[in-house]
Order: sequence, then structure tokens, then C-alpha cells
Amino acid sequence: SGRSDEALAKLRAAQDSDPLSSGPRMQQAMLHFHRWFRQDQPQAADADFGKFEQLAAEALRLDRRAFQSRQAVGYLYLKAYKRTDDPQCLDKALDLLEQAVDLYPQDAMAHAILAWAAHQFGRSDPVSIDAAAHAARALEIDDVTPHDERMLKNRRLLAEISTALADYPLIAQAREKSAREWMLEIQ
Repeated sequence: SGRSDEALAKLRAAQDSDPLSSGPRMQQAMLHFHRWFRQDQPQAADADFGKFEQLAAEALRLDRRAFQSRQAVGYLYLKAYKRTDDPQCLDKALDLLEQAVDLYPQDAMAHAILAWAAHQFGRSDPVSIDAAAHAARALEIDDVTPHDERMLKNRRLLAEISTALADYPLIAQAREKSAREWMLEIQ
């Protein structure tokens, strides 16, 4: 905890020197999340989790077009949901992944990740995400993608989110599936 306290102090100083930058807030949010997650039995009401939520929200507010930041925070909320079964964490995760798609609608992988998350975890509120529609859109975009390295058949969906969900049991069973294979299954 001493090293993370020192890192947080340096990040707060960076935030104070550039109050309009989202970076230091996002890095602080990530540190608070990981401190919270390392606890034996983390609760969503924990102070570190509260700081994660506050700082992540501030960072996203400062950088309203931050597609990748929304995905990253969404992954962390999925990880929190998996650990706590708190439906609010799931709702926040899916909301952020959906916002990422809204910000970058031509990204096949963004649609694929949202489709996968909605398919795997469902949603606790009445507003449902149509996993099949996002899977179909991912495949449509993929069909016109000219770059091999960006094609879903050459990307591993679960590897893209492994830093947040590496210990999720379904990943161990399906580690070799391509993003395209996932989309065909969901569609």
C-alpha cells in the first residue's frame, strides 16, 4: 500500500498541475480499482472502489470522446461485477461499452466486445442491448475491413479484454476462439 500511496500522491500532483488532463485521474482510478480488487472480499461500497468510480467519471467527463478509456473502465466494471455480483456494476459496464460503440461506430471489435458482454452477462435493467444486432454489425464492418490485422478472424476477442477478465472461467474454455467465431455464434 505504501508504493501505491506514493504513486497516488504523484498522480494527484500531476492532476493539480494540469487540471484539464484526464490522464492522471484515469491512472488514479485504475490504481484505486486494483487496490480494491486485491482485497480478500471486496465490496462495492469500499472507499477505494468509490474513489475509482469518482475519478473514472471525472476522467471520462474531461475527455468526452475517449473511446478506449470508456472500454477500459467498462472492462473494470465487468471485473467488479464478476467479483461482487452487483448488478449496478454490470449496468455501468454495459453502458460504457455501449458509449464506446457510439463514439466509434465503425470499429468492428467495439461492436464485438459489446455483443460478447451483453450475450455472456445479460443485463439487470429493462433496457436490453441486442447482442445479436451488435454481432451482425461487427461482421458487416469486418467484411469490408481491408487490413488483415484488424479483421475479426485474426483477433482474439477475449485476449483484447484479458487484463480485466483474465480469470473469468469461460475464457479458459474458449481462449482460441476468434472474435469472428464469437460473433457468428452470438448472431
